[in-house]
This record gives sequence, C-alpha cells and structure tokens, in this order.
Amino acid sequence: MKPVIIEDLYEFDFIGDMISSEDGKRISLLVNKASLEDNNYKSEVYIFEHGKEVETLLKYPRFENLGAKLKPLYISNEGVLFILGSIEDGEEKENVIIKYDISNNTTETIFTFEKKPEKVIYTRSGNIFWTVRNSISEFEENDDFMVFDELPFWENAKGIVDKTRVQLFCKLTGQDVKMISKPIEEVTSIAISSDEGYFAYTSKVIDSMDDMKNSVNLLNIKENSTITVHDEKKLLIHDNLCFIDNDKLFFSGFDEEFPGKNHLPFIYDISKDKVKEIPYPDTAFGGAQVTDVAYGKAPRLIGRDGRLYFTRSVWGQTYLYNMDGNGNLEQMTPDNLSIMDFAFTEGGFYTVSLMDGLLHRVCLHTELKDGGEFKYRELGFPFNKEYCETHLINKSERFVFKNRDGVDMEVYVLIPKTKENSKVPVILQIHGGPKAVYGHAFNHEFQILASAGYASVFLNPRGSDGRGSEFANITGELGYMDYDDLMEGFEEALKRYPELDSERAGVSGGSYGGLMVNWIIGHTSRFKAACSQRSISSYTIKPFTTDIGYYHNLKQLKATPWEDFERVQLHSPLAYSKMAKTPTLFIHSDEDYRCWQVEGISMYNALKMNGTPAKFVLFYGESHGLSRTGKPHNRVKRLKEILNWFELML
Repeated sequence: MKPVIIEDLYEFDFIGDMISSEDGKRISLLVNKASLEDNNYKSEVYIFEHGKEVETLLKYPRFENLGAKLKPLYISNEGVLFILGSIEDGEEKENVIIKYDISNNTTETIFTFEKKPEKVIYTRSGNIFWTVRNSISEFEENDDFMVFDELPFWENAKGIVDKTRVQLFCKLTGQDVKMISKPIEEVTSIAISSDEGYFAYTSKVIDSMDDMKNSVNLLNIKENSTITVHDEKKLLIHDNLCFIDNDKLFFSGFDEEFPGKNHLPFIYDISKDKVKEIPYPDTAFGGAQVTDVAYGKAPRLIGRDGRLYFTRSVWGQTYLYNMDGNGNLEQMTPDNLSIMDFAFTEGGFYTVSLMDGLLHRVCLHTELKDGGEFKYRELGFPFNKEYCETHLINKSERFVFKNRDGVDMEVYVLIPKTKENSKVPVILQIHGGPKAVYGHAFNHEFQILASAGYASVFLNPRGSDGRGSEFANITGELGYMDYDDLMEGFEEALKRYPELDSERAGVSGGSYGGLMVNWIIGHTSRFKAACSQRSISSYTIKPFTTDIGYYHNLKQLKATPWEDFERVQLHSPLAYSKMAKTPTLFIHSDEDYRCWQVEGISMYNALKMNGTPAKFVLFYGESHGLSRTGKPHNRVKRLKEILNWFELML
C-alpha cells in the first residue's frame, strides 16, 4: 500500500452539487479535480440513470473554449441537462447557461449573463433567476486609491464590497431581463417553489453599516407582485431558505442571544398568510464535519412533501435528517457515513459521503418496506476507488471522558501504523469556528502527517457544533473553558494511548484553532512546536479590521475595548506572548479578510522580540479558505511548510 503524500491532492475527486430530475430517474453530479498544470480546479459534470447507475454513467463532453469550472443547474425528466459555465476566448470570458441533450449528444448556449452571477436558479419552464454583485457608487473606479464609507468594506473571498450590492434579476420565458430587488438592496438567498408559482428571497437594506438583519420576501410569479412576509428586526436571517411545499416556505433566523446559538425555524404558510415558529429543535440546519477535501458548497437543505431534509451534525457524526412542520426530527443515515450532499430518487435517495473515513463515495439508500428504515449500498463509480484501494489510509478511534466540570467530551486519535512498541510524536489539532465539529471524516493533512509518522489528537471542546446551543455557548469564556477542555482531552489521550510520545508533542489549528494555538503557547510550555494558521491574536484589533468582527467577535467577548479594555485584553493571546517559548510557524493569506494578516504578524513579531523561534509564511491572492479552496500549488506549499516545521522541531 502506498503512503498518503502531499501531492496526492492532484489525484482526489471532490464530488458534490448532486441534483436529480423531478421523477428521480436521472441524476447529475459534479466532480472537481485539482490541476497541477493549470494551478486551478477543473470541473466535470456526470449524469446517470437510477437503477442503472454504473452502466449509464456519462461525462458531459467538453467543447472547445469551455471554461474549467461548471455547475449543473437542472436536469429534466427527458434527459436534458442545463449547466452554468463559461466560454473563454483569450482574456474574454462569457458566463453562460449551456443546454445539453443527452439523447442526441448536442450542446447549445441558451443564455449569456452580462456579468458573472453568484447564485443561479434555472426552472422547468426555462425561467432564470440569478444574483450578481454590482456597484452602486456614483464615482468611477480608480486604480490609485479606494474610498470607504460603509461597514463592512471588504468580505472574505469576495474582496472589496464597499458601495456594492448583490442584486436579484430574472429572465422569464418570453420576457426581457428585469431587476427584482431594489438597487440598494443586498440579496442573500433565493428559492423557488416546485410548481414555479412563487419565488422567495432574503434581503437587507444597508445604510452605512450592515446590521446583518434580513427580511424574507415573496414574489408571486404569475401576478408579478412582491410582498415582505417577515421583517422581524430582532433576527439575523441567513441562507436557510427553501420551499417544503408549493405554498409553504421554510426559513430560519438567529436571535443574537449569544454567538453559537442554533437558529429558530419558521414556516410561512402562503395560503393563510401566516408565519409559524416551529418548536425549537435546537439543531444547526446544514451541518458538516471539518475536512480539507470538501471543495465546493453543497445544498445541504432540500424541501419536499412538507418536510425539510438537511445534513445535521450530532456529536462527531454528520447525518441526513428530515424535520416535519412541528419540529420532529428523523435520522435517515447510519453512523459510518459523513454526509456531504444528497439528492432524491424513486423510493430513496443518493448521498455523497466520506464513508468509513475514506474519500468521497456515492451511495444509494432505499426504504425498507417493513420498518421504514433505509438500507444502502455503495455504487461502483470510479471516483476515488483506485486511490482508496491502493493507499494506506489510517483510521481514527474515538473515546469519551468526563472533564473537570463533569461534561462528556469526545476525543479522536489517529495513530500511524508503526513498528510494535515504538513511540510516535503527536500533534493536537484544533478546528475553526469555534462552532464546528471533528469526526472520523478524511482529512488530507492528518493523513500526510500519519504517513510521516505523526499521530493526531483532535476533539470537540465546548463551543463546538453537534450538541445543542448550551454546549456551543462559550460567550465570555474564550481561552478559558475551551482551553481546559483541549488540554484535558489531550492529556487523557496520552494516558489511554501509551504509544503517543508526550515528549514530542505539537499543536496546530486554523481560524479559531489559530486563536487557541496562540493562546496555548502563551499559557503552557507543554508543546515543543506549534503551527498557528489564519489566527487571532488581539481583540483590540480583530473586531475592527475584519468582515465579521464588528457584529460577531465583540459579542463573543461581551465587551468592547472602550467599555471594558481589561476584559478584552484578558481574551487576547498577544497579551500573554511574553510567556510564549514554543517555536511557532504562522501561516496567513493576504486576502483573508476574516482573520487579517496583522493578527499573525503581531504574534510573530512578539515571539521574535522575546527570543522565541518563529517563522511567518504569507500566501498571495488567497483567502480564509486556503486549506480547502486555495490554488492547488499554494495548498501543496502550505502542507509542505507544516510538515517541514514539525519534522524540524519534533
């Protein structure tokens, strides 16, 4: 068996964007692959028939000048596929919708966008709805300077957003293009009923500063009339928007009681013109495990037959669930599947998962007649099959212990296969969020380290997802409650696994995990090496330089620098940097507007000034998602820097 190495990134098939025809007999999915030559990702669209999956698997034929990235939008019962793509001619690029007729293998461009869209819906009758970011500034762009007078003025992965708005347009069959939203509105999510009678969208009017509070709007397509169905200014309405029936719209909102609280779910009954709050299920809609092989974004919510179907994290597992209109939840998939995407078919559904800790696999689930449960089987698709059969993929183990406060904590340990009785160095891995969750899902970084002889310990401290709002609530406790959980979990793993070498221990994490690495090195000399990525070092700076800082980070502390400077400092790792003696690698990206590079630079400077070995790596043109969506060459370079650092220091 081959070891998992860094360059294997170019062999992985990243599967997602699965859609099915209305009768469930035809399914389309997207496979993304990192390209060594182009330093980008190339998309391939596949189509197959239900019941004859392997023998009918067909790849959409690329034509000349077709761009690298594609996205399936709609597949008809007759086998006509509509794809969002681009046609490139030198530096010129046209964003288009392509019609592909499977029966006669013909391709036709049916619509050209004036500008690259952000979200697109294509319907059975040929109606098109899309959002696009446009400038609303009265002044022309200038290459020499920028003027900001809004907050936020930049957003991670989007760049400068000052005096721009995401606007909503439509092209109904036989009609001209028209704008649905007002020019000053920012549209955040869109949905359409299956009978195409209604179209819904969430939006907000930004006046100088975005308060993140959205209204829910409903367009009657036939009557061409729009009403606001929910304008409760106490709620932050996010992307959880979909029709669960032709006359029932689901949405959810955050009441800001504390960061990390799960959303309140609502259903708007169109026939009764009434918004109903569903009994609180205390769950996140659309959960997923932390992994670095989830390229792209899957639609983790689908509504049908009066129910909402969504992925849900429960402890360290991610399942497919459904919920009825009264908040009753039903689990639909087993423990060993880490669900990433799904689509419905006759008598069941398909899933994309990181099954049994391996790379993306596709399964068919069918309902048992006797008990209402689902059985599943893996399909024999070629995606990642040969790789998983020929490479040594180390599996993680899980245990649960009670921390000092009597709370059950789950810990995962991934130990490389080594000679018997030999000790291995170990790295404590800390996820971002903090409202995220680790599980058995495949992580390329952990597997690389295992191939090089390093074990990984990773856990879900308080603040993580998967166990309800109370568990996720660490407001005012950053660096204290969660620090205790991380350190206790790590020490417990050392006790239970004697093959872990406690004298050669490292720590690594990104985003919130980077914050905790910065915190840990200022509070203990337990670790011999550290890697702090896209991190946070000072809450006197972070809330005022990043896209989410002013409305999210300050709420995490329950304080502002001008009201309680001492409290803010208590949660800032930079304040403890003089005690940091652990050699530390800092990794940041220059277009990361979620955790700006000043955070890592500050800690790097502090360590150097205090005589502690430190190294700073800055990636150009990358955002907060470098480890998951960054340019392939930069992802490879990042992994090499991490591995080399631990090999040098441990």
